[in-house]
Amino acid sequence: MRRTCFATLIVLAQAVLVAAGAFAAEQGPTVPKEKTPLFNGKDLTGWTFHLGKADVDPKTVWSVKDGVIRCEGSPAGYMQTTADYADYKLHLEWRWPEGGGNSGVLLHMTGKDTVWPKSIECQLMAGRAGDFYLIGGTDFNEHQDKSDTRVPRKKESSEKPLGEWNAYDIACRGNSIHVYVNGVLQNVATGTTVAAGKICLQSEGKPIEFRNLYLEPPAPLFTLKDQDEKDVGLSDLAGKIVVLEWMNDDCPISRRHYDRGTFNTLVEKYKDQGVVWLAVNSTHYSTPERNRKFAQEHNVPYPILDDRTGEIGRKYGAKTTPHICIVQGGSVVYSGAIDDDPGGNKAAPVNYVERAIEEILAGKPLSTPRTQPYGCSVKYAK
Repeated sequence: MRRTCFATLIVLAQAVLVAAGAFAAEQGPTVPKEKTPLFNGKDLTGWTFHLGKADVDPKTVWSVKDGVIRCEGSPAGYMQTTADYADYKLHLEWRWPEGGGNSGVLLHMTGKDTVWPKSIECQLMAGRAGDFYLIGGTDFNEHQDKSDTRVPRKKESSEKPLGEWNAYDIACRGNSIHVYVNGVLQNVATGTTVAAGKICLQSEGKPIEFRNLYLEPPAPLFTLKDQDEKDVGLSDLAGKIVVLEWMNDDCPISRRHYDRGTFNTLVEKYKDQGVVWLAVNSTHYSTPERNRKFAQEHNVPYPILDDRTGEIGRKYGAKTTPHICIVQGGSVVYSGAIDDDPGGNKAAPVNYVERAIEEILAGKPLSTPRTQPYGCSVKYAK
């Protein structure tokens, strides 16, 4: 009798959640505008559960201790966000505490709860992180072998030894997905047939642990002309550390750094370490010809991009020249000043950008992800 009552309560709870989900769907998916935690470190508020066995209490499968989510792996099922999401960069960390097993991150989950629901899976099977699986009829352009729902990762495994923490960074922009495993771009999907939905974590056989789950706005994509009228697109630089430097050839602060070789020094230092430097000129009266002349006069070895409309500068929140943004793993990981010397008088200023690049290359969290930019205001078009 108790088991029957418990099963009935589970069914009723699921019906309530379905109704709530339908209401949320009518409101449209949530698009994060700032860093948004998906896990508060204490409990599983904001998540619901579906297991293949309706009489099993989800609390016996999913638990929280010391800021870590633990999944026992049995029975098969998943926990899912209560909200639908679109246009985000998802960060999460995972490890296998008792030997390798199988799990996955389900993106853009829609439709009814079942094992397994309509979604695009980013695989977490030990040794196969970065693979895609297409579930419930989802599809994308890179899925060429229609006899197989798996789309393998592009490179050798970048996972850490079993028992150590790994990081997934998954950038979902419109109908595209870029998947990074420990900072390495492992897979890309374009033209996805789903672009919004819930985010799910699978229970699939063995214990697995998760921590540090959050969403951020993805770095805005762009394609701009450089000083030689060549197209430069951020999507073509996936997997690189991209430094965006807002400049104005009329700004004395911007010119000071060019005269002192501040930027060229860093470009030379990191040119063989996967770092790409791009200048962006959002000045409303700039032209490729003007940028080309400036590059020649100042021996600028990297592209100066023409953003005279100001569209990209505004999307990145560029306020001054210079203003530096570093894009890595699909999101802006640093935004602010080049250094701590607005007046240009310090003998040994702290170069925030150099420090950030060093920390990224070392796999460390950034000690100063945001600083106050200084310089001339960006001269945007009215």
